Amino acid sequence: MTALVKLERVRGGDFIVNYNNGLSTKTFTWTGSKNGKNMVLSVPNELFEWLAHSTTTISDGELKLVESQPNVEEIKSNIPDLETYENNSHSREDVIKLLKGNINKMKSELNKVTAQSEKQFIKSIADELNNDENEGLPKGKNDFINEWIKLKSEKE
Repeated sequence: MTALVKLERVRGGDFIVNYNNGLSTKTFTWTGSKNGKNMVLSVPNELFEWLAHSTTTISDGELKLVESQPNVEEIKSNIPDLETYENNSHSREDVIKLLKGNINKMKSELNKVTAQSEKQFIKSIADELNNDENEGLPKGKNDFINEWIKLKSEKE
């Protein structure tokens, strides 16, 4: 029996993987996160290994390991650049906590993000918080986020 790895989509927008195992091609589709509900699929370990080693899907945080699955630390040990994965795979709750927390910690953590899709994800959550009259972020944080997203986009 093939070991399975649970992967979830925490960002909006669907994500599709076409995987050829040498015998056939199988399509895996994750629907984008909506209202804090993330789609989880259990995939063969071979697919996870391929995504982790041959694509940027895992390192860019397009798909994220479900932290509650058994052996998650062992699975993480198979990610070539674990630090990049962790910097680019924040959950919605992680981002909200970061944005509402200490500004220096927020700046430090945001400056570690390298994936453009993760930057857009964080910016969209900041915009959501600012659109909620009870949740708006302070001007200093908004100024930093706006400059951060602009600077990062120009570098790529």
